[in-house]
Amino acid sequence: MSALHPSYDFPTVRRQAFALLLAASMSVGLAPVHGQSPTGQDPVERTMTFVERSQEATELYGVGRIEEALAIFQEAFTQAADLDEDGHVAMSIADCLALLNRTAEARAAYENAAAGHPELRPAIEHRLLELELAGEISDSLLDRLRAAVATDPGNAGRAWHLTQALLKRAAALLPEAADAYNLLLQTGTLLQRSPRDEDLQVQLQEIRDQLLALATLFNQASSSAMDTHTSPIPAQVIRSHQTWTVCTPAGMQVAFEAHQPDPDHRGRFLADGNPLDLTPAQQVIIKQHQNRINAILLEALAQQSKDPERR
Repeated sequence: MSALHPSYDFPTVRRQAFALLLAASMSVGLAPVHGQSPTGQDPVERTMTFVERSQEATELYGVGRIEEALAIFQEAFTQAADLDEDGHVAMSIADCLALLNRTAEARAAYENAAAGHPELRPAIEHRLLELELAGEISDSLLDRLRAAVATDPGNAGRAWHLTQALLKRAAALLPEAADAYNLLLQTGTLLQRSPRDEDLQVQLQEIRDQLLALATLFNQASSSAMDTHTSPIPAQVIRSHQTWTVCTPAGMQVAFEAHQPDPDHRGRFLADGNPLDLTPAQQVIIKQHQNRINAILLEALAQQSKDPERR
């Protein structure tokens, strides 16, 4: 799932001003902002400790030390839940649990945060949906997402969630399709096997991998700036000159050429010596396929370097 983050960060200026105001009220003999501490601890000291610990946990979260942040958030909430007036700590606990893939605990923590802070319900509903999208995509989830899009077709967020869910569901079904096809081959129903049988199985796996990669791109595009997850950078083509000849079904031969002089220039394609004017979409698709071809060749090279017999 895309990385979540505390929605209610305490700015440093706000924390300092709050602590100074509370200290000033005590110095002139005014009643403490929160009244007598439930633990009997000095209210000013208790409040400052809560604020400082919350800030410490938030900073740990920001650098990806989620388990440490969670422990401090939980400690602060246990000792002074009454000071968590805007739900920052309650939400942060749930966010940490979600990032640690402790889904059941995260769901319960979100519900607890909503119970104590009804104003956070819209944000919490979004978080709960993210948890569902991170797991197995059920028929009921797809039905709810489709209904949400139908209710508000112009809502980009709802369409985005439905796209993510459908991509993930499609990728999950492809292995089942490959298994079913393999079972068909084993039963002998297809009397004459051909090389295409194995080709189909490989292609099903490849399509599944592409769908999963696309779903990952959607997740990364929808994640926040605080998301520490990054996608692997594909190998870069620094220079390319390729030629090949294609025979069409009608028997006509076409000689293609592809040139890329350096990484800063887009590839140029020719057919029988004449430049081809590719659309932006065609250029993107060709680049994606070239990245995939490069990855396959580099994988084969790595395997060969590990196996002396294949050298």
